[in-house]
Amino acid sequence: PRPVKIFCLKVDMDNRAVRLKTIVAPDPDGDGPAESQLLPPLWLALSNGVVAAVNANAFGGPVDSAGKENRSWITGLPATLLGWVASEGKTLNPPKSNLKSFWIDPEGRPHAGDPVEDQPVVEAVAGFGPLMRGGDIVVQPSETRHPRTGVGYDRAGRFVYLVVADGRQKEYSEGMSLYELAEFMKAIGCWEAVNLDGGGSSVMIVADGT
Repeated sequence: PRPVKIFCLKVDMDNRAVRLKTIVAPDPDGDGPAESQLLPPLWLALSNGVVAAVNANAFGGPVDSAGKENRSWITGLPATLLGWVASEGKTLNPPKSNLKSFWIDPEGRPHAGDPVEDQPVVEAVAGFGPLMRGGDIVVQPSETRHPRTGVGYDRAGRFVYLVVADGRQKEYSEGMSLYELAEFMKAIGCWEAVNLDGGGSSVMIVADGT
């Protein structure tokens, strides 16, 4: 037993007043190597008028003349997007087979895994690997616990679940293993689920309604 704070958003995909959207920070160098930049998540949420947001893709930083990558979290740092990113029907970064994806099709239904060639898509993000496939947990038990972010959906594809577990905070929230995250997502009704970027990147932002 240990303290763990878990936050879950349940999205009804049949509610046409609500939609999922991929938000990407502006490209800082045009045709240069970066596709995005590091900006505070709250700034991204406020500037896009969202009701709620979680983090998604991992990122890569710029490489210096010695070939060393800068992955320090510095506001404005140019960043490359790791894995599939699509927003409003436009692909900003292609899928990669080693980074499992989550996407929304033109009918507004969720999908997870490896997209097929020429997959119609409206919004897409990528994580590191699957947590659940066909209702089964596909990760192994582990004692490695960190902050976690996951996305999943039920068997009918109606409800999407965005889950964030706080971690690395003794006596407040010590984090979860991937297996524990998968167990939680199965318990709340997920049929398919993907592990998104975690650790220091895990964040959930929810508007306070005022």
